[in-house]
Amino acid sequence: MAYSDIMSFILSLNSAVKGLAMSSDVLISETVRNVLAMLDKMAAWQSEYPPVEQSQRFGNRAFRTWHGRLVTEAEGLVKHLCESAKRPTPPIPSFPSTEPCLAQSTPSPVLNSSSAPSSLPALLSPSCVSSSPANSGPLLVEEPVAYLLESMGNPTRLDYGTGHELAFTVFLCCLAKLGFLVPRDQPAIVLRIFPRYLDLVHGLQTGYRLEPAGSQGVWGLDDFHFLPFIWGSAQLIGHPSIEPKHFVETRMVEDNRQEYIFLKMIHSITQVKSGPFAEHSNQLWNISGVAAWTKVNSGLIKMYRAEVQIPLSL
Repeated sequence: MAYSDIMSFILSLNSAVKGLAMSSDVLISETVRNVLAMLDKMAAWQSEYPPVEQSQRFGNRAFRTWHGRLVTEAEGLVKHLCESAKRPTPPIPSFPSTEPCLAQSTPSPVLNSSSAPSSLPALLSPSCVSSSPANSGPLLVEEPVAYLLESMGNPTRLDYGTGHELAFTVFLCCLAKLGFLVPRDQPAIVLRIFPRYLDLVHGLQTGYRLEPAGSQGVWGLDDFHFLPFIWGSAQLIGHPSIEPKHFVETRMVEDNRQEYIFLKMIHSITQVKSGPFAEHSNQLWNISGVAAWTKVNSGLIKMYRAEVQIPLSL
């Protein structure tokens, strides 16, 4: 099932970054560079579409213009990414697959939620990843493009949530199924691509004041994100001095947020929320009482399965 493939991809990335800092020397392949360049290009559009004056406080309408630009250029961006990169022949999966891929005609169960539409195509089937030259056309890019479009927020509701974050992860999973991203790219996916994606969507969230999609408020882990906390906690496994109790300390976060995604996320929260941490981020505050990062990591994975992917209430 697509669910198993995506979850396997997430867990493979989790294993790949255990004990690694963002400054760790990891392989940066041509595909990784191309994805980073694509994200940089999309981030630059925001300066072309500044927020407009409006009476409503949240959800600036200029985001629709920005997203319209994405709709116009997404297919070209993904085609360029695929045509510029070298992919193995035949393509190989970058994660252990325990279930066969779904056929394209089967709707994906993962994004059928309030923060992502139910009409997206299913995860790529083996027939879509052949090494045939004809596969460089619409069939190759159609599904990655669909997920890329859904990964930046909803232009109708003017919101962003964990479903959009998951859509970007599935976009990367598609690149892996197509063979453009391979096992050796896994550390760079988490340590290079995902931080760049987070910078991009944080800019959209704050610049256009996007509302959280399906936020649980103080009882949710975070208004917008989840996966960075999983992979970020994996990075900190075995760290000689940073323990879970330390991420609520301002100086510890400030000194290490450039190295660890978990602390980068904590810093972002403190920039937009005021008051005692235990009050505005109660779930994270509770996590700071866990003894070891291994337990934090495994607990977050269980929580992700239960709260994000299984009930699909994103």
